[in-house]
Amino acid sequence: MINYDYCPVCGSNVVEWKRKVIGSQEYKVDLCSGCGYAFINPRPTLEFLSNYYTNFHISDEYTQNNTETEKYSYSIIDAKRIVKNISELTNNIHGLDFLDVGCGHGLMSREAIYSSFHVTALELSDIERDVAHSLTKIIPINSSFEDYRCNENSFDVINLSQILEHVFNVNLWASKAHYCLRKGGVLAIALPNFNSFFRYLLQENDPYICPPLHLNFFSKRSLIKLLDTHGFDIEYVEFISRIPDEALLKRIPNFLLFTLPVLKIAISFIFKIFDILHIGIMINIYARKR
Repeated sequence: MINYDYCPVCGSNVVEWKRKVIGSQEYKVDLCSGCGYAFINPRPTLEFLSNYYTNFHISDEYTQNNTETEKYSYSIIDAKRIVKNISELTNNIHGLDFLDVGCGHGLMSREAIYSSFHVTALELSDIERDVAHSLTKIIPINSSFEDYRCNENSFDVINLSQILEHVFNVNLWASKAHYCLRKGGVLAIALPNFNSFFRYLLQENDPYICPPLHLNFFSKRSLIKLLDTHGFDIEYVEFISRIPDEALLKRIPNFLLFTLPVLKIAISFIFKIFDILHIGIMINIYARKR
């Protein structure tokens, strides 16, 4: 195991924030006193993480048909919004090279293809590669970003959507993204916001504090620090909050189900305020290679 006595992002001192027990394993979350980056420390071994992901079963529900259902509607909305923002940052030029890292079931890749990007997709899961292929007609490469042989200055866009919270070495990923992007190229990152109202309310019980699946917990400040260190200028940041309908349904007694439409409107209004205050559940950041 690697144990950090300092923040891997900015080099400042770290203090123990919380401990969390998952199964029989206890994990310590350290918090940087400088940039606010939080992370699992010590890091699990790469062998442990490899075994964990080997045994991490993806639901059989991942099929081409239900990627169009309401269950995935928010993922589709996210993909459309992120690709639209990227298109605006790249002046809607057709045929630009777009690398979708950890493409999952291909929703982001599909939207990028619709927007006339030339898409290369990476995905380690056999199941998700098959789904992505059926959805996009491209063949995702069976590779991690670390192992992917990328020529310098070979992409105009790199997308890391719901990826960076999982990785062992965030500096390696940021450095490689900079290497693979052309000058002026766009890096898009989406991940849970450590400074969200969820985390303030629930502390270590925030569902996104879930080691070893998530090893890194970024706020706006810490993510900007990471990207600035590795040669990126920030274009803009957005915060996104929502609760899927199925999650609401699990928490509402049957006799109150008739209130669901009104409840959704009220929650949406409150979440918009949280997003304006930068304490939304998710953070999306768009950066450009210097």
